[in-house]
Amino acid sequence: MNPADPSNIATWVEESPPGQREFREAVHIILSAITNDPGLRNSMVMKGGILMGIRYRSPRFTKDIDFSTTLSLKELDPGKIHRTLDVNLALVATDLEYDLDCKVQGCKVNPSNRPDASFPSIELTIGHAYKGTPKHRRLLQGQSPSVVSIDFSMNERILEVENLEIGKGESLRAYAFVDMLAEKFRSLLQQVVRNRFRRQDVFDLAMLIERRVGENEKTLVLKSLIEKALSRDMKIGRDSLDDSEVKRRAKADYHTLADEIEGELPDFEMTYEKITTFYRSLPWSDVV
Repeated sequence: MNPADPSNIATWVEESPPGQREFREAVHIILSAITNDPGLRNSMVMKGGILMGIRYRSPRFTKDIDFSTTLSLKELDPGKIHRTLDVNLALVATDLEYDLDCKVQGCKVNPSNRPDASFPSIELTIGHAYKGTPKHRRLLQGQSPSVVSIDFSMNERILEVENLEIGKGESLRAYAFVDMLAEKFRSLLQQVVRNRFRRQDVFDLAMLIERRVGENEKTLVLKSLIEKALSRDMKIGRDSLDDSEVKRRAKADYHTLADEIEGELPDFEMTYEKITTFYRSLPWSDVV
């Protein structure tokens, strides 16, 4: 792994802002633990804010690591995932020499008692603490106040995957750029149906499309978005972002991102117009 590579996770850790070093070390340990096991490595595909931070240097701070899989809950064993991850966390923590200990403190399926759920997820809570500290004693009791949450979604449509290098020749499967864009648009458009307020998606989308997106990439983004929408019985079109309720929900808590990013938060209206213009520019007449 090239130390100058902007997607180098070790560099991401070294560049930690004040107060985030322990958290980023914990993320490094967790991702390395996943790559250390073939079963976890092959089933878990990383997406979301942490991926954007490592690969695209997003300034937005988040404490959740998001993963998806095409597998169903019936094909996975949450208890085995819990045990396997715990074993590998201990092994990797020693190898990385951070003097940081990480342990699984919780594992549950959402929604609970719903084996027929269309899009269930496994939620894992990973506690972390430096060895020899009072907080470490709490970690050994499964009660560390410092945690990283993992949200692992089932039954997802994933079209484009690439590798994220973790170190020592190991890599993690992650959403490719086009699937990241498609997933963000899908989440934004599904706010109303799911009764969600997705404050972060407008910010993330604007940051992603800052890079030049070629016509071939736009086609792939739209194809991926259509696949994701069809899997959720969503009806989407060229003007879907003009829906006032979609915009209202995206804007409602957008201002709170100011406390979670470095620098000034971009104006919502200008940012929303920017991503709407991009969305309309997708090749709807060619693909739909």
